[in-house]
Amino acid sequence: MKTLRFSTFFSLIAGLLVLTACGSKDQPAAQSPSAAQSPLPVPAAPAAPAAGISSLQTVISNTTTAVNAGDFPKAKGEFDKFEDSWETVEDGIKQKAPSTYEAIEANMDKVEDALKTSNKAQSLAALQALGQQVVNATKS
Repeated sequence: MKTLRFSTFFSLIAGLLVLTACGSKDQPAAQSPSAAQSPLPVPAAPAAPAAGISSLQTVISNTTTAVNAGDFPKAKGEFDKFEDSWETVEDGIKQKAPSTYEAIEANMDKVEDALKTSNKAQSLAALQALGQQVVNATKS
């Protein structure tokens, strides 16, 4: 008789545990209608981070120094770093100041072309124009 009671009690407890485990599936709490329907916040247009602008100015300065020294291989190597820094800020500048963005893109091409020909005067003029556009980007 004790064995029958123990078996019945154990079966009842085991059954309750199984049913409880089956019914306790983690379900997300119901959201209020206003929370479920509210739109996600739209991120603001990315700004030109100061660190990115500073990196651009450093590249321009290092490239200018190499051009002044007549070391065009070094100048080309320095200016190759411009694109990496530019990628971090170009979207923000493009959204905030499209004309400045276009001017920077155009001046980048002028610098690259001047460096390829190893023309000191053209390289310095293009770097100066590019530097001015980068400064303009900080004002936008």
